[in-house]
Amino acid sequence: MPLDTTDVTLLTALPTVTPASAQDGDLVPIFRAGQATPLQQATLSLQPLRAPTLIIDGGGAVIATGVAGALYVPFDCAITGVVLLAPKESGSVVVDIWKTPIGSFPASSGDSICASDLPTLSSGQSYEDTTLAGWTVDIDAGDTLTFNVDSVTTLTKLTVVLTVDTST
Repeated sequence: MPLDTTDVTLLTALPTVTPASAQDGDLVPIFRAGQATPLQQATLSLQPLRAPTLIIDGGGAVIATGVAGALYVPFDCAITGVVLLAPKESGSVVVDIWKTPIGSFPASSGDSICASDLPTLSSGQSYEDTTLAGWTVDIDAGDTLTFNVDSVTTLTKLTVVLTVDTST
């Protein structure tokens, strides 16, 4: 389908946005490689990807049960998903996540945000949950997240990734 030249004229009148002057929400032209005329425009989003991540490493041995680490979250967000990745071998693990404000750190099992829907990798290397049934998903700036390994078999390394939405 041919490009409407009326649109091209309108798009070429867009202001030039340079990396130094770019602002969230700017309209920017989109070019095809080697072309001087923009194909369309898009709204620029400068929102950084937010994915709090904890790597649990058993140092060559099977990961130990118990508290594996904690993260400080310096921004308001809502958890939209959890991913478990076992990059070295197939295995099983159950992880609980506890939330508490920094002033009440460390968290304990009574601070679980997972309800009965704990992230569970079963005889595999990857797990993803975006339903988060029963989870407390809202995180306030200044909260801490503590990751507790409830049970594990075989795994010597595990990456826990939380996907979050910062527009809340």
